[in-house]
Amino acid sequence: MTFFRSYFDCQKVDPSEAVKVLRHAAEELGVVFQQGHSVKELIRDPKTRLVTGIISQVGGKEKLLSADFVVSAAGTGVAAACLGGVPMLDRPGQIAYAKSDSTDKKLSKILVDPQRSSHLLQRKDGTLVAGGGVL
Repeated sequence: MTFFRSYFDCQKVDPSEAVKVLRHAAEELGVVFQQGHSVKELIRDPKTRLVTGIISQVGGKEKLLSADFVVSAAGTGVAAACLGGVPMLDRPGQIAYAKSDSTDKKLSKILVDPQRSSHLLQRKDGTLVAGGGVL
């Protein structure tokens, strides 16, 4: 946990790097990530009603995946009936990346334009990331 504390103590965190760190730590604890599956049905314990697995479809075949815990990282896909039909506002944004030629001058803050719902930041490797609803 010391690594996590020192990694996240900095002023700004690169989300892609944070995800890598957290995913690696989860895998070391035995978490298995399943990607590319379309969830068709949640499997529930008949007594507790807790989710104990899923029936998924991958490559045209249905597959039963049992688990102690199920985490849905479906984003706006959580609106699907089999995941509970959570009402979601789906407003896709845009992201653009650019490499900076300058190695000595970097943005020290995240620039935000609330009027256009846009932002600009620079990662540790110098990559500029612009995102939001209107670029």
